Amino acid sequence: MRKILLLVLSIGFFTKPMLAQDGTASVSSRYICPGSNVFLYYSGSIPNSVWEFLNPETSEWESFASADQPVNPLGLVNMPIAVETPYWFRVKSPDGDSYLYSNQIYLMYGQAWLYSPGIDGDYYKCDGDNTVSTLTLSSSGVDPYTNIHWSTGETTPSINVDPATTTEYSMTSTDGQGCVTTATHTITVPPPIPPLIQSTVRDRYVVADL
Repeated sequence: MRKILLLVLSIGFFTKPMLAQDGTASVSSRYICPGSNVFLYYSGSIPNSVWEFLNPETSEWESFASADQPVNPLGLVNMPIAVETPYWFRVKSPDGDSYLYSNQIYLMYGQAWLYSPGIDGDYYKCDGDNTVSTLTLSSSGVDPYTNIHWSTGETTPSINVDPATTTEYSMTSTDGQGCVTTATHTITVPPPIPPLIQSTVRDRYVVADL
């Protein structure tokens, strides 16, 4: 009996590894806070990889920087467009005639830009007035502020003060999105006004008879 050996060659189609996906795109903070910087990071190592952002004005992905080192994108994320609009970022890496892409991350302005904290309270006091003034953190429209620190050392939402002279008070706090902000408030105490003294004595002239 003749045995016929059949060789079956199976050809498998393998997907090329997505090397760019091995590296992760990340951001130091999801929100841009007043007075702070934000940095984009990428852990991949494919040469000539670049950062891209999705331009909300054109809905197109645009390259803007090398992914070899951390990037500060604040020049791209401009107010007021991005106040309530997220900016999306990713890394594009060359792969022959095509490209590989990393995960996408977003960045947007924190609420502190729209509703910065304030301090409610008296602005003026008369000299010698010992009435206590109450200063209160005002945060309308923002998630409750935490980590409150007044220049007086107190950590409560409201403080009582009795300045004898013009004094500026400051307060730092953290909003619900992690933005640390500062507010100031000045109570003016004018110096006392000296009394006005007027003389009622008139000069007298004596006319002698000649």
